[in-house]
Amino acid sequence: WGRRRGLLFEMSKNYVVAIDTSTYAEKAFEYAVAHSRPEDTIYLVNVRSNHTEADQIELSKDRAIATLARYEALCKTQSRNCKGVPLVRSKGTTGQDICNFAESLKIDSLILGTRGLSQFKKMLMGSISQYCVTSCNCNVTVVKS
Repeated sequence: WGRRRGLLFEMSKNYVVAIDTSTYAEKAFEYAVAHSRPEDTIYLVNVRSNHTEADQIELSKDRAIATLARYEALCKTQSRNCKGVPLVRSKGTTGQDICNFAESLKIDSLILGTRGLSQFKKMLMGSISQYCVTSCNCNVTVVKS
């Protein structure tokens, strides 16, 4: 909240939405659009693997660019200010990269989709959303499909 000429107004907010080609990411995006305002900024983050083979790098890069372009076009139809951000996974995990990006911009809220893994599968495979909820310094919303 802020003040302008004695009036109380809400400042614009910055959101990060982790996107990929899944329906879970689509639900997270829809949630972000529904709960944001036109003056807010939505950063669309796509984290791709750091492949070592040249053909895999190009394929991964092309998919990331196409995914970001699709969501940026959807933003325009919804009158939202979106910025696509392709990230290459660092030595850490995808969850770490998402949290690091959100923290670097002092994001107000991170929005993620979830696959709804069982506790046992989460324990074995890990969960990006679970990592972000417990590790990010900003508010995290996990959208169930």
